Amino acid sequence: MKNRYPKAYIVLASMIIAVLAALSFLDLSFFKYLDRLAYDAESLFHTKSIQADDHEFVLLLADTPPMTQMPAPPLGNRDLARLIGILEERKVKQILITFPVTRENPEFPQALEQLRKKLLADPGIRNKGSTKSRVTRYCRELENLLDWDSILAKRVQDSGNVWIALPVAGEGKALKPAGEWVPKALFRADKNASRYFQIEGIRIASPAFVELYSASAGIGHNLLVSDDGLPGRMHQPFLTTNFGLLPSLPVLLAMNYLGATPSQVEISARQLKIGPRVVPLCHGLIILCPTRLGRDFTSYSISEILKNNRAPLELHNKIVIVGIKAPLVQMGKPVTAPFGKPLSAAQLVAGIAENIIHGPYITRPNGAQFLEFVLMVLVGFLGAFLFPRARYLSSALLLPLLVLLSLFTGWVFLSFFGIWLKVSYAVTAAVAMFVLCSSIQIMQLDRVTKEAIEANRLLGLNFQKQGVMDLAFERFKMCPLNNVTRDLIYEMAQECENRGLNTLAWQAYSYILKRGEFRDAAKRLAELETLEKFPGFDPQGARKREGPLSESFIQQRKMLGKYQVIERLGKGTMGYVYKAVDTTMNRPVALKIIRFSDEFDEDLISEIRERFFREAEIAGQLNHPSIVTVYDVGENRDLTFMAMEYLEGHDLERYCNPDNLLPLMKVLEIVYQIADALDYAHQKGVIHRDIKPANIMLLKNGTVKVMDFGIAKAVSTSRTKTGVILGTPNYMSPEQIMGHTMDARSDIFSLGVLFFQLLTGQLPFHADNLSSLLYQITQARHPSVRELRPRIPKACEQIVDKALAKSRENRFKSARDMKRYIHLLILRLKEIRSKTRSN
Repeated sequence: MKNRYPKAYIVLASMIIAVLAALSFLDLSFFKYLDRLAYDAESLFHTKSIQADDHEFVLLLADTPPMTQMPAPPLGNRDLARLIGILEERKVKQILITFPVTRENPEFPQALEQLRKKLLADPGIRNKGSTKSRVTRYCRELENLLDWDSILAKRVQDSGNVWIALPVAGEGKALKPAGEWVPKALFRADKNASRYFQIEGIRIASPAFVELYSASAGIGHNLLVSDDGLPGRMHQPFLTTNFGLLPSLPVLLAMNYLGATPSQVEISARQLKIGPRVVPLCHGLIILCPTRLGRDFTSYSISEILKNNRAPLELHNKIVIVGIKAPLVQMGKPVTAPFGKPLSAAQLVAGIAENIIHGPYITRPNGAQFLEFVLMVLVGFLGAFLFPRARYLSSALLLPLLVLLSLFTGWVFLSFFGIWLKVSYAVTAAVAMFVLCSSIQIMQLDRVTKEAIEANRLLGLNFQKQGVMDLAFERFKMCPLNNVTRDLIYEMAQECENRGLNTLAWQAYSYILKRGEFRDAAKRLAELETLEKFPGFDPQGARKREGPLSESFIQQRKMLGKYQVIERLGKGTMGYVYKAVDTTMNRPVALKIIRFSDEFDEDLISEIRERFFREAEIAGQLNHPSIVTVYDVGENRDLTFMAMEYLEGHDLERYCNPDNLLPLMKVLEIVYQIADALDYAHQKGVIHRDIKPANIMLLKNGTVKVMDFGIAKAVSTSRTKTGVILGTPNYMSPEQIMGHTMDARSDIFSLGVLFFQLLTGQLPFHADNLSSLLYQITQARHPSVRELRPRIPKACEQIVDKALAKSRENRFKSARDMKRYIHLLILRLKEIRSKTRSN
């Protein structure tokens, strides 16, 4: 059935999209985190091959506590100087130190100089030339042995291939500048590009060990990953200083690997060119490939090298990256590879440098935000279309599909175009639509459930009042099996016992006892199960027997009064219809035969028989071209019969099939004739009560005959032995089901059902079981005729809708009104058809 509130969900989706679009300008951490997870997942299936490193990079790691933004040096200057000396002997290509280096004994040179001056000022030494020279020589030797700060600076200067990390201070606290010191390897860029390399709260700290940094081959900042855009997945290649742009350690490493000089490095707002490599930038940041960051590089222990006082042969002509083994903690957060693998500073420097050298390069063009907005709108409106039309479980399965659609879109752009899209907003739109739609469905379901429980309880009581016990039981079973419901079923079971409906009573007591003991239900159930209490009792259901008026009846009784039975024509709600011959008048008749003793309790048969003859007498007085003429009613022993005019034709059931529908004009003429017949009968005070296709005959000459006037009323308030409802529920009006007083408008509702079925080939109300069908008729709205058959005129649909109104106050006031509207519609259609033919 068409969703009745599509616009509401579209508006809801539009509001969610608008809110998310506004939030996208706030750069919230939540969405950054989602984008990082999505980016990592997409990168795992990156279609571009990741080249293996060529083993140029080798890591030397020290076992020390985790490194923070400005740590204490993980190696003493003595060990660091020794390590550089050992590496120089192995003739490595380049040494890159990933941690800042400070002075260990800044006062030592000054103290040694003061000691030397003091010794030389001593009169006993000053006047002795040989002693004075020895003191000077010893002081110099002492300096060479103990002043490891100076030794380290000299060794770095002599090596000429050592690059060192320059400390970066956070929270806006810059270290005190050291004189006029200016870092090496600074770059220039235009003002438009330089503004992207300024980070609020970050300052370049001038080192206290200026001599060492001045002696190095180059320096680079150690702010390896940025917290902007994709936290931990973007690299800051440069930082702005008062003197120019300071490169990062990975950029220096890539330059050295590619053999590019500073003059071969070009910096702009959108790209970084290092020799032959062109690396795209996103607001001054390099978007990193996560699979590069998690790669393992060849590594050795610094302690083992120092212990053996020699480096492995594999380090020859390699780029050596010196760092610590512990994970890097930057900006107060640990730096990790995809899905939580911790990374050391040395491993991160190598991975970023390899990404710069080999790619893959990821970019984010100016139109990326538009693509993200389109994706968010697509996913949001798909959710608005799909979620309301699916059950809760189906919605839970649709949500992962929408999330996967968003991730798949991001993966396609990443793999085939090298473009990073933020899919977090599209995913959030899908989740938000699912949560809101599910909440609405749950609230509606809760409201409908409460209403349905109350409706089932009332219908059950009404059916019980009418004596239709099996339907009452079905309704009570649709209510929660609490003490209130068990009490209702218990009272019904007692009434079933009193009426002799022992099978139904047994079923009711058994159902009550599913939730434990209740009153004396167990005792009554045991009594019902005894043969003394109920001989021949079948707890699985009533015994099946052959119908009372089966084919054997024809063989046994060829004559029924003055009527000679020829053949059976069909079966009605009660009894059978036979073709017979009136031997007195020598005319064919249709003979409806009923045996009331098969259907009703003995104490009711007399009352029903009397009412049947009274209603048949009234129906026999009806004289209308569209109403079957009743010739005679009577009894023959235990059988009651009604003789009617014999008709050559078919009932309308064969024209209610979607594959065998009548033309629209023919349907209108049929409904018009039925409405005319009902209008005549209603004026005579007769209500049909059982309008349905089986009771309408379409003759060969095209005219219509309505049958069974009065039969339904004769038995409608009665109960059968089995508690089965009489009549055809599909065509019953809501007031007829609820047991309310009926008038002519009940027939109008039934005619509306028939009209709907002739137009569409299906019933307006249908369900898997009878109780659900009755609920549909009394509570649910019928489908639109034009949705099932779009070519049906709008006026035709309006007539059907008015006839099928739940409240009889909203239906046609009379069959005459309905007939008049149909007549006007027929005239209008004929007029249109005539004009069409003339043109």
